[in-house]
Amino acid sequence: MGQQNHHGQSADRTPHCKNKFLDDFLLNRIGCQVLLSHFLACRAGQEHGIIDPRCNTKKVCRAAAKAVLEMCIECTGWSPAVFVEAYSACGEGLDDGNTPRFPYMPHVLKYVVMELLKNSCRATADMLSATTDLQVEDVPINVIVCADEDHVTICVSDRARGIPRGVNAWLYLYTTAKNGAYGGEKRLAGHGVGLPLSRLYARYLGGALDLVSLPGYGTHAYVNLPRVQSQQVEVVPDEDYRYDHASLLDFTV
Repeated sequence: MGQQNHHGQSADRTPHCKNKFLDDFLLNRIGCQVLLSHFLACRAGQEHGIIDPRCNTKKVCRAAAKAVLEMCIECTGWSPAVFVEAYSACGEGLDDGNTPRFPYMPHVLKYVVMELLKNSCRATADMLSATTDLQVEDVPINVIVCADEDHVTICVSDRARGIPRGVNAWLYLYTTAKNGAYGGEKRLAGHGVGLPLSRLYARYLGGALDLVSLPGYGTHAYVNLPRVQSQQVEVVPDEDYRYDHASLLDFTV
C-alpha cells in the first residue's frame, strides 16, 4: 500500500496512472509508426520492408555501441570500454558459429540497445567523476547476446554501482542527466523517455525489458525477444477488445 496524502489518496497512484496512460498512448503510436514505415519501405521497393528476416543481432549491437561511443567522444572527450559478445545454444540460423539471427526490425533493436548503452555510459561517467580510485578500463560495459531455439536475449551490464533503492527508473520524464558532472550530457540522455519507450518497443512484439540492480556493483538490463515467428504478435494496449493479431513476417506479404 502506498502512503496516504492529505487528500486521502495513495501517493503512488498518480504516477502509475500517468505511466499507464503514456504506455497506452505510445504503444498505439509505435503500432502506427511501424505500419506506416513498413508501407513506405515496401513502396520504395524494399522486398521485406523494415523487417530483416535474418537480423544479425551481434552486428546490430556493435553498430549501436559504435554510435554511442562516437557520441561519448564528441560530447565528453572520452569513451568507456564496451565489449560485444554473442553465444548460442543452437546451431540453426547462425553465422560465424555464434551469431544469433532472427526476423526483427534492426532499427528498433538498435534504438533499444543504444538507449541502454547511453544510460550505462552516463552512469559510468558520473561514477568515475566522483572517484580517483578507478580508471575507464576498470569499469567496462558488456553487451552479451544469447539465443536458443525460442528467444534471443541481450544483456547490457555496467559496473556503475547500481540504481539507488527507491528509484523507479520506468517513470516517464525521470532522468539523472541533470546531475551529471561533465559536459554534453544531454545527448547521452534519454530525457526521461528512453528507458520506458525502449520497454514498449520490446513489448510491442511480445518481448520484455527488465532491469536488475546490484547495489554497489552495477546494473544489468535484459532484453528478451521471441525468436519464433508465431510468438511475434503485436501487443495492443486495451485487452478488453478483440483484435486480429498478425505475426511479424505477415507484414511482408
